[in-house]
Amino acid sequence: MHAQHIIILVGLAACFLLLTVFIQRAIKRALRRSYWAGKSAGIADSSARMDALNADIAMLARDREHLLLSIEKDLAIEHLKEQLSTGNTGSLTKAELQVMSDTAITPGLTEVYKEAA
Repeated sequence: MHAQHIIILVGLAACFLLLTVFIQRAIKRALRRSYWAGKSAGIADSSARMDALNADIAMLARDREHLLLSIEKDLAIEHLKEQLSTGNTGSLTKAELQVMSDTAITPGLTEVYKEAA
């Protein structure tokens, strides 16, 4: 009877150790899966953030181009106004006349254009 108790206790101890090992492996596997899932989600989130930033950069580049064209037009208009105010209308080139005719539709400049013509 005494040997049977020892065999049962050894069996229980072995089962307890095996159960501990299996639970430990399951916990490690679950942690590893959650880590990789979080890491892939972080990569996806980072990728979405990068796409949004790239879209913002592209939009800013387009806005910058429009602003530069607007500034260039304004400078050309100012230059032409200076020429018109000094009476140097005879020295206008074809390009300047084209710019003048393109900008003549702007409110307030139609009168200036009519005076130059």
